[in-house]
Amino acid sequence: MKANKGFTLIELLAVIVILAIIALIATPIIIGVIDQARTKAAENSAYGIIDAARLKYTESLIDASGSLSFGHSYSAKELSVSGEGATDGTYTISKDGEITLAGVVIGEYTCAGNTKKVSCQQNS
Repeated sequence: MKANKGFTLIELLAVIVILAIIALIATPIIIGVIDQARTKAAENSAYGIIDAARLKYTESLIDASGSLSFGHSYSAKELSVSGEGATDGTYTISKDGEITLAGVVIGEYTCAGNTKKVSCQQNS
């Protein structure tokens, strides 16, 4: 008598159940990593906006136009940045050269902070 080679239905179901359990465990971890990467990307864009604000202020000093002054808020969406720029929000320059962002919207994130620390929250 010749033996059948192959898998039984029980063996196939056991493999499917094991794969489903692995998928259920891995999915939240992968989603968390993706969300964290998007948040870090928004924070890096915010630092780019800070650098653009610093450059714009420096240019206003060099050409002596005095177009930017300390303590006043300026629109962040007017800054020229590579990558994703701000669609809303402001930046302020202090006398010691500190640049502060407030309510800067970058994609689906709103960022705030200064040259030392920026934090971004996903818009709901």
